[in-house]
Amino acid sequence: MARAWRYWLEDIIEAIREIQTYTEGMTLEQFTADQRTKRAVAYCFIIIGEAAKQLPEVVIAQHPHVPWAKMRAMRNVLVHEYPWMNANILWDTATLNLPPLLPVLEHILANTPDETTNDETTNDETTDNDLPL
Repeated sequence: MARAWRYWLEDIIEAIREIQTYTEGMTLEQFTADQRTKRAVAYCFIIIGEAAKQLPEVVIAQHPHVPWAKMRAMRNVLVHEYPWMNANILWDTATLNLPPLLPVLEHILANTPDETTNDETTNDETTDNDLPL
């Protein structure tokens, strides 16, 4: 089913806020020892990366200062190389990289008109017109 790109961006923002809630008041040592919080944070990073994959190229191109590729890459590592998940990387990303990113994404959401793209929805489904035959 098609979904407006703004909803994907809202998913990223919500996942960042959840990470901040989960890690609030924790130290790195507490985070490293808390398997449940590590997994919850990892899942939120997966959501961030998957939602970033769904954004239209025109939105990504208009905001090259946002680390879209790193969001997607982190998701790929967490999904495909999960046995080697590094708690320090999760922690550093959650506590150092996400806080300044959140207001940037909120600004994009609030100030980018819906008409930014000709096709404001993203859709991974193909139609008969898309088939090469």
